[in-house]
Amino acid sequence: TYAISAEWDLDPISGDWNTPVNWTPVGVPDGPGDVATFGLSNTTDVSVSADTEVNGITFTSAATNPYTITAMPGLTLTISGAGITNNSGVTQHFVTAVDGAGNNGSIFFTNSATAGTSTVFTNNGAAVATLRTTAGLTRFSDNSTAGNGTFINNGGAANGAIGGFTNFRDASTAASGRFTNNGGTGGGGFW
Repeated sequence: TYAISAEWDLDPISGDWNTPVNWTPVGVPDGPGDVATFGLSNTTDVSVSADTEVNGITFTSAATNPYTITAMPGLTLTISGAGITNNSGVTQHFVTAVDGAGNNGSIFFTNSATAGTSTVFTNNGAAVATLRTTAGLTRFSDNSTAGNGTFINNGGAANGAIGGFTNFRDASTAASGRFTNNGGTGGGGFW
């Protein structure tokens, strides 16, 4: 399927971002010039099932039921252009998921992308203790910004497991973002 800008359907067949028929026109927004638009839908739990990149994500005024967009374990959602535009009037949610095999989901903001306004990012702590980074991660690089987003970094779920985190690189900024770091359920974690 060719990369396109598209709007999430009112009645998609699943919550899978990467299923072409869930979008109008048919096709998956997955390219540095693409914009994924979310309006009114009966399915608002959306999961990224493949590494995906978009220029921006727009929530229209019709998106009055809050969405939760999840980067599944082992996968990355990259927002590389305009960033997130939330015109819905409600808070929209993003999650970086983890699994028991030590895989983590990631959300990357690059170039000058912004996390926008009335957005909440939940970075889950690792489910298992390993020496590699296995916790949920939201990363800002280049000149990207946290905007007015809220970031919740949850602690690890096992003894020695690292917590979810938000990371800033290059000339990126926290701007007016709000950050909460929650403790883990196990002891001896690091990071």
